[in-house]
Amino acid sequence: MIKNLGKQKEEQLKTSDIKKTGYVFWSLFQGLGPMIWFYPLNELELSGYEIFAVTFFAPVLVGIPGVLKLLQNRWMLGILRMATVGSLASFQASTTLIRLAILALGTGAAMLVFTVTLWSKDSRIRCHTFWGIILGFMSFVTSRVWFVSFVPTWWSIGAIAALDHIISGADISEVKESPSKTIDRPYWLPTAIGFGSLLYLTHWCFGESSLVLRWVVKGYPDHGPAPYPWGSFILIDLGLGVLIMSWSWMTKSKIWWIVGLISILILYYLPTWIGFMGGLALSIFTMSIWPVLVDRMTLCPPARSMFVVMVTYLVQIFFFVWTVAYNFVPGGVYTREHTDYLIAAVMIGIFIGMFIGGEYNSHTAFPCDNKKQVPFNKIRTVTVLIVCIGLLGYGMRYSDNQIKQPEKKNEKEFSAAIWTFHFGYDNKGWPSMDRAAKLFKDTDIGKQEGSNETIAFSDVKCVDHCGQSCCLYCDTCNKLICFKCITKVHNGHEFIEEDDYIKGKVEMTPKQQSRIKFEISKEYTTDLNHIHFIAVCSDGSMWMGDGFKSKLQHVILKENRTEIILSRNTMIYGMAKSHLNNILVTTGETKVKLINTMTGQLTDSRYDVKPLTASSIHVTSDHRVIIGAKSPGRLFPATGRRVVIAMDPKGQQLKEYEHDNHKKQRLFNLPRFLTSTKHNKRLFTYPKFIASTSNGNICVVDWLDDDYRSRVVVLSQGGDILGIYTGHPDVNTGSNSFIAQGILTTPLDNIVLTDLGNHLLHILTDQGQFITYFNLRDMGIIRPCLALSTSGTIFLGCRSEKSSPETTKAKLYELEYSGF
Repeated sequence: MIKNLGKQKEEQLKTSDIKKTGYVFWSLFQGLGPMIWFYPLNELELSGYEIFAVTFFAPVLVGIPGVLKLLQNRWMLGILRMATVGSLASFQASTTLIRLAILALGTGAAMLVFTVTLWSKDSRIRCHTFWGIILGFMSFVTSRVWFVSFVPTWWSIGAIAALDHIISGADISEVKESPSKTIDRPYWLPTAIGFGSLLYLTHWCFGESSLVLRWVVKGYPDHGPAPYPWGSFILIDLGLGVLIMSWSWMTKSKIWWIVGLISILILYYLPTWIGFMGGLALSIFTMSIWPVLVDRMTLCPPARSMFVVMVTYLVQIFFFVWTVAYNFVPGGVYTREHTDYLIAAVMIGIFIGMFIGGEYNSHTAFPCDNKKQVPFNKIRTVTVLIVCIGLLGYGMRYSDNQIKQPEKKNEKEFSAAIWTFHFGYDNKGWPSMDRAAKLFKDTDIGKQEGSNETIAFSDVKCVDHCGQSCCLYCDTCNKLICFKCITKVHNGHEFIEEDDYIKGKVEMTPKQQSRIKFEISKEYTTDLNHIHFIAVCSDGSMWMGDGFKSKLQHVILKENRTEIILSRNTMIYGMAKSHLNNILVTTGETKVKLINTMTGQLTDSRYDVKPLTASSIHVTSDHRVIIGAKSPGRLFPATGRRVVIAMDPKGQQLKEYEHDNHKKQRLFNLPRFLTSTKHNKRLFTYPKFIASTSNGNICVVDWLDDDYRSRVVVLSQGGDILGIYTGHPDVNTGSNSFIAQGILTTPLDNIVLTDLGNHLLHILTDQGQFITYFNLRDMGIIRPCLALSTSGTIFLGCRSEKSSPETTKAKLYELEYSGF
């Protein structure tokens, strides 16, 4: 009976169970990397959590004498399998660090299971492991078609498969090989490099069925094949690669490797449809050579071979990071956009892995000792079924909007999404693709009606004629065109010259002013006495600061109040949200402070104005950090230096704005001793608030004295004064001084200022020319302190009316605006 039971185990291939365990392996293997890299992407620097990648090297433990034999025990393997499945629940942990730690431990356990079973003496166990990895990978790619998730996996399914594996005794080895038996083995080092390269190529290009489509995409209008529905053909060809794995006469040949090389070169160098054809061929090649390299790998020493495999895999991952993130990594200038180097390394690695050291019969995928162990027809059936499920998923995703794109009526209208989703995780480390998909579905993104931005036609390259600069705007076709376009396509159309095109940056007429409207949409009562600073996070929460009380609060907005998440006592002179969703705060010290929005921790940032002290701060749309600074000492009268400093995201200084160095034209040159530049006129007395426009203009609120009389200085990026605004004579006369307590710029580059003493909003052009003002007192809003714009709204912090019973509580208003 025992003999029959053993025979039954050998002949029966439980494809459902091995597919589930392989699926769990790929879920962890592909899930750990993005979770690690979430941190440096969020912080824009190495975080130290990269150390968790060491769990990829767990297989080196089997190199310790006795460990491999111990772990091949049925019950030890069972413990490892349950640890692997248990780590799938890591995303239920409360913090990103705990989630990362649990996921890393599970990945280490999965790597051990992979190694221990793939190097089992029993060919049945080796075979089950191999096909579990292959079918699990196909299932993983298919599941990403059905579910809007980076890692669509369920610990309950994995637990059932693991328990069934343990109870059924599938991990019991029935074979005992003679220690004296000699087996020819390939060279382990090139074989390991080859398998590591194959592992990377599989993950790199085919971890998701639409990745290849992103390689071959081209700009508007001929963008090439879209991920939907053409990604389905990648899925089909991955399945086809599995189906031809048994054709060893082809998959082990050098000609087949040359086909793979040509395929990846076509994919990389040729765009759109031709490149897509190369990707299809590469998908067949990639899957078909898995048996070749795995068979050779399992004849090599497990510990050192898997160590080299993972070193190769990680080095190639890091090199790819270096090619695209060259601005943020050392030596990036040498790897910048050199994916061709990586392609060469991958394909050479696969070549040496496949062909150095002779040919070997199938040892794992198709064991020669008992062909009944591999009912390949059953595997083919399961593969076809998985592919069909994936194709059904593509069918379920069908939508007319994905096929029939809306007509582009205005060349200036565009839709865009900011990279990146942090590999599918939000700023607090939670998977965010479901929410992102809902956002795209429910929201019209990026529609912008008109623009005040000045452009030079000659800076725009014609989309139809390579290398030609545009010179006219075709009003008939709503697009910029070059001289060749005029003669070939647009002959007889109506054209607009550049000067006429960019006209319109003039003061609004009274009729235009009457269209400017503000309306209170929501009102909140806060726990602060004053609101001087506001920063809105990407998740909708807010940071608010009271400069008088030195209090900073992280809050969420409820129905008519704010709920405090975190409160901190600290000096606040200025506050801004960085492009990484962290909060930058100036506290009167030389270094700007950084608040991590995930943890609430306050640390020194990389922005340092030493020996000056930082007073105000602003982050531009292109991620530059603009800091107002002064020499230590009293605010007024102004002594020492008063300067505005522009820095790049790394904290490197780009430019200083301190003096009015504009040279006036003269009829003749004065003697040198009469033109000394030692005492250039200072630009600022005390730069208190800063904003910027999309075309790079810097707008600075400059306080002039102890009464906070203000002016607004608008500078170009080069430092030229474009305009100075000191208030409007109709309202800012006598004791009604212009006291600016906040500044913002709108999406159309208008400047909005709060006037504290007069309860007004002043609206200016992007160069500081007056458009109009708006009386907030008519809406019941007095003493506005700060305004901050989000999409279509203005948040206004202020004090409530003196007669209100809640005079100690500052109010926060959300205003809808239109007309400018």
